[in-house]
Amino acid sequence: QKLLPICREWKEQGQIGKRKLNLLTRALALLFVFGQTFGMIQKTSDSLAVCFLIPLIAAAGCAILIWFADLINSQGIGNGTSILIMASMSNNLIDSLKEIKQNYYDNLFTNNFDPKLLTQFILIILVLLLFLIVTVIVQITSLKIPVQYARNQSPSKSNSYIPFKINTAGVMPVILANALMQPFKMLIPIIKNNQGFENFVNYLTNIDVVNFALSLHILLIIVFSFFSTFMNVNPEDISEHL
Repeated sequence: QKLLPICREWKEQGQIGKRKLNLLTRALALLFVFGQTFGMIQKTSDSLAVCFLIPLIAAAGCAILIWFADLINSQGIGNGTSILIMASMSNNLIDSLKEIKQNYYDNLFTNNFDPKLLTQFILIILVLLLFLIVTVIVQITSLKIPVQYARNQSPSKSNSYIPFKINTAGVMPVILANALMQPFKMLIPIIKNNQGFENFVNYLTNIDVVNFALSLHILLIIVFSFFSTFMNVNPEDISEHL
């Protein structure tokens, strides 16, 4: 909203401006889904009808998910978008837990006992719990900045403060970093028979244990963290509401 003055104007228009912003974000989401699906379908089909029909179906599915997220918000259940993202990620979580069970738990209690395998299993569980605890702490922790009023001549400390969440950006930096890499992958089927470009895209996007793609991904997350915080926290608006 700081980068797009028209969005800032809409924000100041109340409910009417909010509807305009919602309409803009939904239109961009549908266009992004259509473009991404179109790029993916071109890898497997040369039919122009199929390349347009499948993206239209995907865009329709995206519209249904947007409606479902709004329905969750309107019922006061929680943040609809976050709940849908969590539901989508749960599938990968279940697969990961199944893999851990097959590789460690089943081998420990069905085959010969291996102390090394038991140690690895315990370490994995502890690391997962540690990540869960740290994530919850970071998510709920806030910095209380005391507010000092000029008219308050009392030497005692004021009870007024501004709470700032440490993780103001939330999960948006991760989503934006992944979204930024998607257009490069979408261009591969469009720019055909160009092995150099495909190798370049793979070099940027294929994340391994330690490689340039992983470093680039971490750097983008850090950059988008500052960007998201800059977009969400407006000192002028905060000062006006004091």
